[in-house]
Amino acid sequence: MFKGKLVSHVILNDIQLKAIGTVAVECAMVDRQIERFIWHASGLEETQGKIITAAMQLSARLDLLQALVKAKVTEQILEKFVEFASELRVAIDERNTMIHGLWLPGSLIKNADRSLGFTGDGPVARRRLKAGEDKEISIGRADAVALAFDKASERLLEFVMTHLRWKPPA
Repeated sequence: MFKGKLVSHVILNDIQLKAIGTVAVECAMVDRQIERFIWHASGLEETQGKIITAAMQLSARLDLLQALVKAKVTEQILEKFVEFASELRVAIDERNTMIHGLWLPGSLIKNADRSLGFTGDGPVARRRLKAGEDKEISIGRADAVALAFDKASERLLEFVMTHLRWKPPA
């Protein structure tokens, strides 16, 4: 498929590259779903809704959807949304590290703090958050992150159909 040797192919094997791609695809599906739910919750058709959501990143879209939900449901129902939105925010953060982080062989990571799940097995992505503060994630988290997006998608769909009376397009 590629001519020459890409650095990513030196650090990551085909299965690991596929896992990262799966995270990206699952995240994109949730992102699109959230965008459509924003349009629905705000009473906009797709053409008008895109004007609002086109330049927004996923976290901002989730914030907007949460604000719209808050305006439409009881506090008790909102708590359900906030619970799985919080889980989704963790998956978004992990996805951002996987997609935007610098992948390095695990043997090159010298950071003593392994609190983010690094086991010493396989490559690790490192993303700079601010000066002196990095975030790391191991390749072993890819499947769990992809599944978190899939679970969030199901929960979002159920929530919006039940509480915001959304119906899938025919």
